[in-house]
Amino acid sequence: MSNYLLSYHSRRSLLLVTLLAFSLTLQSCMTTRIVSKYDSDTMVNNPANRKTAWTYAWGLVQIKDINPKCESGSMTSVTVKTNIGFILISAATLGIAVPLKFEWTCNPKSIPTEQLGE
Repeated sequence: MSNYLLSYHSRRSLLLVTLLAFSLTLQSCMTTRIVSKYDSDTMVNNPANRKTAWTYAWGLVQIKDINPKCESGSMTSVTVKTNIGFILISAATLGIAVPLKFEWTCNPKSIPTEQLGE
């Protein structure tokens, strides 16, 4: 009987450790992406186009505007991500501090074209 209980607890502990390790290794557990145009001149996963921002006091203190520094002056997409660490921070502070990770891509710079024959 005690071997059965030990085996049950061992399997349960192994399952919990596996689930915890799996959840900690995930890149993000929630992602929201807004795309205005699928054509972009920004390389994917560019660290220059990422920023982690914090909201405070349940959203009463807003995030400062982020300057995307796009040459064209506009963005094609914005992705907002959170992960298990951010969720744990939010839970530990009861929502007083909530970190969010932003990633964006820029529109290609428009090159003026001339018509032939002019």
